[in-house]
Order: sequence, then structure tokens, then C-alpha cells
Amino acid sequence: MTVAFNEKNTDGGQIVIETPVKDQLTSILADKSAPAERRERAADVLSYYNAVANKPVPSELDRAGQLLLAESDAGCLWNYPEKYRVDPVKGLVIVDTPVVTTPTPYIGQRDATITSQTFEPAVPLPVRPVEDHEKQVVAGLLLDPRFSPANVSRRLAEIELEAQELRRLRQEI
Repeated sequence: MTVAFNEKNTDGGQIVIETPVKDQLTSILADKSAPAERRERAADVLSYYNAVANKPVPSELDRAGQLLLAESDAGCLWNYPEKYRVDPVKGLVIVDTPVVTTPTPYIGQRDATITSQTFEPAVPLPVRPVEDHEKQVVAGLLLDPRFSPANVSRRLAEIELEAQELRRLRQEI
């Protein structure tokens, strides 16, 4: 079935939407030779489709959006019933994601050691030494003057003096 709307698309043409899922579900319901279970499922999906497509909306453009959403949701419900379902509380189609539980590690004894794995490449990569011109470039980089070697040394000396003073005051108490 083709549904045309009074709104225009970006090219200036009329908005026209095809509804292949609704057509398929309607034909399954009309087919008396189809298995009862299949017809029942088609009726359920079609009732959801109609409920979504016929919700009251403020404009024709919103109605076109509702129809697209209904078509998409019905397609998911019909083609992938093991993955999608209608949430009974929200009335929305949701994806059933399998619950993955991560096993909690069991440490039976206090002295159990945990070993870490190390990665060894199949083909070891060569390690070349740092060349002199690379050292000069790095030495010439001064990103923040607060962290120059002289300032860091000076601050370390200050911290050592403060620590000595604190130790002396603690011994006097």
C-alpha cells in the first residue's frame, strides 16, 4: 500500500511512503490456509502497528514519521521475534539483549598469587638506540618552564628542607 501526505519533501515533491510490512501482515491474516500460530502472530504485530501509526499527532509530517516508525517496529517484531519484543509497560519495541553475568573471581587462599600474562609478538620488532639529534631536539623542548630541570631541583631542595624541619619539630614534642 502507498500512503501519500499533504506535506512536501526537500525536493518539493509529495511525501509518499510504501508500507510493505503492513501489506505482508494483512495478506497473512487474509490467507485462511496460513497456520493459526502465524496468523495469530501477524495479528499481534498488526495491532501494534495500527496502535503506533494511528496515534494522534499535531501535523501531517508527524503522522508520516509515526507511519515510518510503525513500519520499522513492525518489521523488527515480525522478522526477528527472538530479538525484539514490545515492552508491556512502555508500549515500545525494545531489543532483548542477553544478560551476561561476569563470574566473580574465586580466591580460595590468601596467599594465592595472580600471574599476569605478558605479550610477546610473533615477530620481535627491532629496537634502535636514540640518536644524538633526537636527544638534542627533546632537550630543546621546554613545554612548561615550571618543570625545567633547574626549577624541579630547586623545588626538591625546598621539600627536603621542609621535611627536615617537620622531623625536627616532631622530635621536640
